[in-house]
Amino acid sequence: MLRCYCMTGYQLGMRWAFLWGSDYDASAHKGYWGSLKDRIIYNLVWINTFDLTAETLLRALEQMARWQPNIIVAYVSSATLLARLIREKQIRGINPKAIQTSAEVLSPDARQLIESTFGCPVFDRYGCREMGNIAHECEQHEGLHILAENNLVELVDDNGGAVQPGGIGRVVVTNFNNYAMPFIRYETGDLAEYSKQNCRCGRGLPLINSIQGRVSDVITSPSGKLLHGEFFSHLFYKIDGIRQFRVIQKSYKDLHVQIVPAQGFHEAQVFSYLREAISQYGDPEFQVQFELQSHLPPAPSGKYRFTISELPIQLSER
Repeated sequence: MLRCYCMTGYQLGMRWAFLWGSDYDASAHKGYWGSLKDRIIYNLVWINTFDLTAETLLRALEQMARWQPNIIVAYVSSATLLARLIREKQIRGINPKAIQTSAEVLSPDARQLIESTFGCPVFDRYGCREMGNIAHECEQHEGLHILAENNLVELVDDNGGAVQPGGIGRVVVTNFNNYAMPFIRYETGDLAEYSKQNCRCGRGLPLINSIQGRVSDVITSPSGKLLHGEFFSHLFYKIDGIRQFRVIQKSYKDLHVQIVPAQGFHEAQVFSYLREAISQYGDPEFQVQFELQSHLPPAPSGKYRFTISELPIQLSER
């Protein structure tokens, strides 16, 4: 974990802030003793971002402005929500050297929003509770280095066969150092794109091009086209006045689009644009229904699922 933080430019003694959405993790940082240990031993401030609202977002920004962290470690959704609020309220004075994102898929649009807002590079990290850190991005930003000393990572199709470089497969991991419960070819439920490039940094670790998201996050169109979450996030990041969104698929034709509007939201214009874009670039057979919400709560883990499909996918047939 320390090596991953060092890839972002972190050095022992630097100030950092965690914008973390897991109540399980936050329990160790609560109360007087938790806060005292964070400040004296770890030189960090822990901000619980589980189920963020506009009010808690503003408090988080105020806390970070006082603390002035060098490194910010955040859920992708927490960082993007803060970035949107900073732009909306024209807030100044938070200037980290780097931001490490994790827990959710970091799309190119989310990366661009975070980097341009905070004025620093973003480093993505991929891991899970069962395996710890699995892969991490270095300063060259050419993919995520598989931490091969800890895990054997394979990308496979539906039949368990190896996926060729450039293809998308299910992530299967064998862990080397869990002596309590063996994990052998354990499927994480995620999709990733494999690379056989050699990174210019010279570390020599194998690369994953990108993490595509959960298997259950992939939307299957009526014609059989697979649309992962980045397709929809790309549409929404082009629109002003949206704080949160979620796309839910219950049948191949029906898409339920939930939106939390923010300042500058124009309903008719937004609905018209999204219907046209989903029809043109996704599938014209989609029947799109819009729902305006005041708030979209996260999953119990604190993660926001931007797309949810209740339908199975067949990677080997697409």
